[in-house]
Amino acid sequence: MSAAARTDGARRRILDEKRSRGAAQTGAQALITQYRSMMASEGLPRRVRRGMRTRDRLVALRFAVDDFDLLAGRPLFSLDYLPVAMGGSVPDAEHQAAETFCRQSAPEPGQSGHCELDRSKAFELGLDTLRKSMECQATGAQGSAQETYQAFALAVAGLSTMIVHAAEAVEAAMPAATAPRQAELRRMAESCRRVAHEPPRSFLDALHLAWFIDLGVQFADDAGLAGPGHLDRTLSRYYQSDLASGALTKEDALQLIEALYLHSNHAIADGVALPVMVGGRDADGRDLTNEPLRLHFHNAQPKYGNADATVDALVGVVVERIKRECARHKMAPQESHFVPGAFCWIMHEQLGRVCGATPDGRKAGFPFADGGGPAQGCERNGPTSAILSTTSWDHAPLIGGVAYNMKFNSTLFDSPASVKRLEDLLVTYLRRGGFEVQVNVVNQETLAKARENPEQFRDLVVRIGGYTDYFTRLSPHMQEEVMKRTAFGHL
Repeated sequence: MSAAARTDGARRRILDEKRSRGAAQTGAQALITQYRSMMASEGLPRRVRRGMRTRDRLVALRFAVDDFDLLAGRPLFSLDYLPVAMGGSVPDAEHQAAETFCRQSAPEPGQSGHCELDRSKAFELGLDTLRKSMECQATGAQGSAQETYQAFALAVAGLSTMIVHAAEAVEAAMPAATAPRQAELRRMAESCRRVAHEPPRSFLDALHLAWFIDLGVQFADDAGLAGPGHLDRTLSRYYQSDLASGALTKEDALQLIEALYLHSNHAIADGVALPVMVGGRDADGRDLTNEPLRLHFHNAQPKYGNADATVDALVGVVVERIKRECARHKMAPQESHFVPGAFCWIMHEQLGRVCGATPDGRKAGFPFADGGGPAQGCERNGPTSAILSTTSWDHAPLIGGVAYNMKFNSTLFDSPASVKRLEDLLVTYLRRGGFEVQVNVVNQETLAKARENPEQFRDLVVRIGGYTDYFTRLSPHMQEEVMKRTAFGHL
């Protein structure tokens, strides 16, 4: 099976299963296993009961595998945990009691997700050694500390058992598989049985352990959206080692990472998101951006502004959504509709300043795009392609204002003919339905000198996002934004 066919098949399976499964089926298993565990542990300390609940939820989880899977651990959410009235096996009275119990239980304090987990100890020690260290800590502690370590050890034991169950699901699929598929399944099962007890040795091991930890915390500890985070740091040494030994190719690694995200999409509800990081700061405030990866996001993917119909169409979809949403609301006292617009003024800098890094490669704190045009530096095919993109969608709904800012090197305009070509570009923009276009004619050298010696360039004027301002009066972030706009070198 080709890589593309495998990925497409897994994606279609996820969509089909989610349509038939529903949220009730996904949550029923966590509900019933929690209720049964808490009933069985009555009388024990609260922290220990919570550890037992986590263990019991993990142990109860079962897994499925088919020919599309390259990673073990795709959770199987059984109908059995639904009440009889909904087609399950749980008595209706027990299901109702479970709902009442969980509703009346006080929420547990602590992190509830939206983070990357610290998996470093599990990767360094392996789960068996990690569990034994918790048990040892519990032996030497008293009171709440002892109970906490006992709970941790119970949870790690449950995680190990859960991973073994994933291996068993893979092994059960082997007899009916073809010889090549049996080899894949054998590698998956061996990897699972290894990381259930020991530190990971390979790229596949590391992916499996990261996935099982994230899934376990989400499902058993109600910490939703604990995600892959800085996968590049988690996997780098295993990736490099396997590449060097010939055990892995770059194509293999890509397929395995795709498999991880397919598993993630299978397990989480529609409409939510997992954290995937290429930047951030450590405890000392140092920038931890993986620059090659950030540049890959910024440069390797198609970008709005280059006459790419597939990408450009997404802007039209967003504008249509904004149009429909504004039409739903009215303003007192005239009961007039809200009027959409993309006139950013200086807000693209102010909002960008407080926003973290975004998946397109934009760094934290950097301004957003300055209007209806492409983000800074994304126009790679010249001004004509940029205009075709910017006018590929209907500007008419945005009567609150929308501008496209263009920047040209001043050396271009050394003759009447070049000025005429600029005129032709602007007329084309307007005839294609463009609302407003603004032009800066300046060179980078002048802007750089103005930043260094503002007193000598107090009269240097630039167009921003619907208005004109003196360059030297702009904030440092806004000056950088203007300088990073694409400066077209030809007409």
